[in-house]
Amino acid sequence: MADFQNDPHIQVKFIANDLRTGSLPVGFLSVPTSVTPENLNSLINSAAEEADESWKQVSFDFLINGILFRGNLADFVVDNNIPQESVVEIECILRQPPPEPDQDIPHEDWVSAVKVTND
Repeated sequence: MADFQNDPHIQVKFIANDLRTGSLPVGFLSVPTSVTPENLNSLINSAAEEADESWKQVSFDFLINGILFRGNLADFVVDNNIPQESVVEIECILRQPPPEPDQDIPHEDWVSAVKVTND
């Protein structure tokens, strides 16, 4: 993670419905407001590795008040009117891989338009 010592901090608590509770950091943590989802992924994975030696790296998406968290925490808190004095609950959900096509039919030409008439 980058050097966050001079950044303002905010209290967060991680929650998850589909993970083992021992995998997440317990209690309240003070994180810099410039933290991004990638930084939170690193934090959770490193904490989980310390708690469980068999932990494998996992990618998470994060929800705050039911809204998908992207960008940095400072902008998110301001944009969504979240009080900075409160503890922000961050829900961790497993990131789903992008879909892969199950069929691929190569074509030499593409059809750009079709006109249909009654005749």
